Amino acid sequence: MRLVVWLALLLLPLCAKAQPPLQFRHLGLSDGLSSSVVTAVEVDARGFIWFGSMGAADRYDGARLRPFALGPGVDDAYTFALAESSDGTVWAGGADGLWRRLPRAADFRRVRLGSLADVSVRALEAGEETLWVGTLGDGLLRIEGGRVRRYTARGGHLASDTVRAVVRLASGGVAVATVGGVTRIEQGRVRVDRSVEDATTLAEAGGRVWAGRQSGEVVGLGPGGVRLGGGGAPVSALAPSGVRPDEVWVGYRGGGVRVLDARAGTLAPMPLAEGLPEPFDRVEVLSLVERNGVLWVGTTRGVYHAAVGRPRFTAFRSGPGEPLAVPDVVSVHVSRRDSSTVWAGTIQGGLHRIDRQTGQAERWFDAPHPLAVVFAIQEVADGSVWLGGRGATLWRFRPETGQAEPLPLASDRGGLVADLTPSRRYPGQLWVSTSEAGLVRVDALSGRVVRRYDSVEGADRIPADNVWQVVEAEGVLWVATARLGLWRLDLGTGRAERVAPDCPMGDVLLSLAVAPGGALWIGGRDNQLVRYDRETGACRVYTPDDGLLPEAVGGLFTDASGTVWMSTNLGLVRFDPEAEVFTPFTAADGLASTELYWYARDQSPSGEIAVGGAGGLTVFDPARIGVDDTPSPVVLTGVVVDGVERPMPAGDLALDLRHRENDVAFRYAALDLRQSGQTRYRVRLLGASEAWAAAGPEARYPALAPGRYTFEVTATNRDGYWSPTLRVPVRVRPPFWQTVPFWLLIASLLGSLGYAGHRYRIAQIHRIEQTRRRIADDLHDGIGSKISSVALRLDMVGRTAAMPESARETLATLSSTARSVVGDLRDTVWLVDADHDDLASVVSRMEQFAVATLAGRGHVTAPAEPPPPRLLTMEARRDLYMLFTEALHNAVRHARASCVAVRIEASADRVAFDVEDDGVGFDPSEVARGRGLTTMTRRAEALGGAITWTPREGGGTIVRFETDLG
Repeated sequence: MRLVVWLALLLLPLCAKAQPPLQFRHLGLSDGLSSSVVTAVEVDARGFIWFGSMGAADRYDGARLRPFALGPGVDDAYTFALAESSDGTVWAGGADGLWRRLPRAADFRRVRLGSLADVSVRALEAGEETLWVGTLGDGLLRIEGGRVRRYTARGGHLASDTVRAVVRLASGGVAVATVGGVTRIEQGRVRVDRSVEDATTLAEAGGRVWAGRQSGEVVGLGPGGVRLGGGGAPVSALAPSGVRPDEVWVGYRGGGVRVLDARAGTLAPMPLAEGLPEPFDRVEVLSLVERNGVLWVGTTRGVYHAAVGRPRFTAFRSGPGEPLAVPDVVSVHVSRRDSSTVWAGTIQGGLHRIDRQTGQAERWFDAPHPLAVVFAIQEVADGSVWLGGRGATLWRFRPETGQAEPLPLASDRGGLVADLTPSRRYPGQLWVSTSEAGLVRVDALSGRVVRRYDSVEGADRIPADNVWQVVEAEGVLWVATARLGLWRLDLGTGRAERVAPDCPMGDVLLSLAVAPGGALWIGGRDNQLVRYDRETGACRVYTPDDGLLPEAVGGLFTDASGTVWMSTNLGLVRFDPEAEVFTPFTAADGLASTELYWYARDQSPSGEIAVGGAGGLTVFDPARIGVDDTPSPVVLTGVVVDGVERPMPAGDLALDLRHRENDVAFRYAALDLRQSGQTRYRVRLLGASEAWAAAGPEARYPALAPGRYTFEVTATNRDGYWSPTLRVPVRVRPPFWQTVPFWLLIASLLGSLGYAGHRYRIAQIHRIEQTRRRIADDLHDGIGSKISSVALRLDMVGRTAAMPESARETLATLSSTARSVVGDLRDTVWLVDADHDDLASVVSRMEQFAVATLAGRGHVTAPAEPPPPRLLTMEARRDLYMLFTEALHNAVRHARASCVAVRIEASADRVAFDVEDDGVGFDPSEVARGRGLTTMTRRAEALGGAITWTPREGGGTIVRFETDLG
């Protein structure tokens, strides 16, 4: 059955392009407002929103509210006005006077207004160097350069000293609203207009100044003045729109918000909105401001705010005055024969044909007709339209007759027809993707099935029975299947093969799109977008971690610039491959629905994209969709250390913390409040980790180790583009016992102790050396001289003539023994004396001893030059000297040698000697080691060397000793 829905030619285009409702959000006491009564709203240059309420000014950054108290004693006084001057100073005026907060200051400070006391401020307007202050009963004040000038009614400047509003004009002057009229002050001239009494607020728009009155009237001042409304709630605020030229938002105390068209001179209701209390037209609006595309409404119930920019999409919906009979659009098709026509298949609403220019809509097929649900649409050259619905059946529909003829694809299969794609390789034929009959090729002109690729036997067989979409590119058909991943069918050779990618592409694929440059884009059910290089096989997977919406990618398109567009159940997404930025769009942007259906996707040859979903269909030209790639600034809003808020570091200064202050939280905000709650942040702490991590508007780092760090944060604007990185240097000081000065002190103390120990040891050595010298002197001068005296007396007695011979011999023996003792004592003195602790002294003594002992019975070879200075311990000198003397005594006394040769070698790190005799020698196999040899061996080992006895060829013995002094 054919149904024709005729809509009014004038109204349908407007309805088809109906504005989406404004999406308001609410801020109240639970969000941190100081009071639910918000009497003033201001936006500063950085993007912070300031709310005036009882005794405070609250600052909002899109994530949190921070209250700033005006001071003691003003808790019950409202803040009626807020303004920001060019240097960043925020001014607040209320019943208790004027206050200001300097940039980076912790709070507000009271400002004295000359000789005036107890001033009640009702209006503020800040210029480059001038602040205008409107008061209750004290007239208008102009503060400039620290001087205060007063304008009053008595002075002829004002119609009344009760000032309710001040607005800066495009000419550079100001307009002042009082209870007695409106004053303009421009270039030193003052003009008073008393025709508008009880003016409460002012705004400049459409080339004139507009005044809101206590009576509810809105008056356009100047020639041809306009008076609108009246007799209703008082006008409380006028706010010019920045995104809707020549429009002004009008707030009423008890009357909600309306819209003034300043050019046309008309008042209209506020656009359709969601998120506002019911009934909003009775809410007391106290303050209004629109800045950066966001409308802020201060009321007695808190603050309401919404993005009010023009929608970026237009849509077709269902409902009164709309072209669709039902809202659920599951298939769309932009006509290739007439681009002004779009086809829409619905759930239980049949097929729609909509003329986008005239607004005429036609509909076919009611339930229980099989085509009451249409999942695929494709118009062909002969004017017929091929439709796919439930079951493995195609329908050939002729609009001129309204008749549809079925073409069974597989009698043994059910499911549905998912997609219809015209073939380039086979003109006039369609690729048919089905959920149970696989891929089918149909001749659309003759109306016959050419090939079923899941059931054929051959190289072109594709065994998947569930195919979602296909796309042709350069003689290759790419096939997305629901269980077997991606397939490639070479249309030239007829060979099909499954693609084995080098990335986790997944097996359940829903959509395909070909881009210039060899890229194939693939959308999957498992929340992934894949870029596959058709030439190299390389691929890259994007997931929600990269910014992709956490939803299956049901539709894929590419535009002329290479940008990728996706339809999902969470909205439309634009992907910039170069910047790798995902931009989501929802119903708030003008889409018919945020929930888009997988089958409802099409792109015309001209590049227009059509998508459908739960609320209707949207057709758009991608080139005309504006995207904001200007990054939003990220500002640091607070630093919390161990649970206590700290002053923020200024400029490039580091946040300096003691070692116990190691629990740090950074608070920050991206001041793009068009997307409040949707900003994405990523942070990292260099020095602790190089990796970026997703975060909310606060990042906390507990138990930071001492060291230097750099906190970095970046955020997205409303369209997903990342801001420049905000960096905050952080220094956590180490405990004093881990600092360099501490360890320098410890090193100094240890050095002092070491030096003191060294000095003590040197002193001890010196004392020992002095003792040794004293002992040597005492032995030489005392005991040595006495024994020598004994020997001399024995000699004298032995020369007595009457002495018997036997006695004489005895005395001679005693004299000889005494002289031997004197010699041994001299050796001992030499050993004890510290003046002979060097190697050169030992070598010289050895040489002297050898010469004296041999007495012409041999020869001595010693170093011609003394060895380099080298100190030896007394024990080492004794062992070396005694070892040498024992070896020489053995050769002289026991070897019965006629000749003994001695060689002494000495250097800085080595000493050696040889004693070679031509005596009786010995048999090494029969020699018994006596005490003398044992003692000599022990002395050699004590010196770290070795001694050897070797038979001499021809008779005699060679004694060899060598040691390393190093």
